[in-house]
Amino acid sequence: MHEDYEDRVIRLVAGSSVPNVEVYVAGAIDVAISKLGRFGERDQEDIQALLRLPQVDAEEFERLANEAIDYYVGNRRPVLGNLKVVMSDYHRKSGES
Repeated sequence: MHEDYEDRVIRLVAGSSVPNVEVYVAGAIDVAISKLGRFGERDQEDIQALLRLPQVDAEEFERLANEAIDYYVGNRRPVLGNLKVVMSDYHRKSGES
């Protein structure tokens, strides 16, 4: 996850009968970034679907993913490769070069 993911969370519950409980879900870009690590077939499909959402900017996704990978714990090379595959697939499917 990107370190600033909290700036993009979506609040699911405005009020609750349980005091001091609020529910949030990560934004689409951050969910896509989180899937770069495991990168199974389903994760790849999910990332492409998230990148097609009108509120998701692919360039912002790529920038934030690169920033998140900078502080990734472990070998960064596979995750960078996964990002490259995602962006290549995205550009191919969207007709961009």
